[in-house]
Amino acid sequence: MRRLTLAAAALLISGCASNVARETACGRVHGASTWAYCLSGPTSANDVLYYLHGGTGSERSWSDKDMYARPIEGEWQASGYPPPTVISVSLGRLWLLNPDRAREYVTKVIPAIESERRAAPRRRYLVGESMGGFNAIQLAMRHPSTFAKVAALCPGLLTLSPDAG
Repeated sequence: MRRLTLAAAALLISGCASNVARETACGRVHGASTWAYCLSGPTSANDVLYYLHGGTGSERSWSDKDMYARPIEGEWQASGYPPPTVISVSLGRLWLLNPDRAREYVTKVIPAIESERRAAPRRRYLVGESMGGFNAIQLAMRHPSTFAKVAALCPGLLTLSPDAG
């Protein structure tokens, strides 16, 4: 089942590929909240994949050898597509995107990171796992034109959240 999920995620974001995850830079964006991020992969890529970690993760989760990134990157490499820049963004170990945070992510965080890192992506993709999968779904529903494709890996679906519904 895990292999099927990883293959499906790789196909969902086809057009992306990545070398073995290597952090190239980390930083912070200050707004109403302080967002941490790390970049992995080539910084000159045409495509950018935004990654949202699961609970207890961090902005470094994408390049953590024990996380899902390695098998996903293996699928991308096998596909032969040019690698994206992966930007892993975090607001802390446990966080949910309420409407204000989702708006800040799209209108302030993404433009600040892309401006600072001189990234002008042709396409943006979004992948989230567990809690990050829930956040990816929230972003996709609230800001559908921001990302070309979205993948939610094992999303934590909450029915008791004030933002559920």
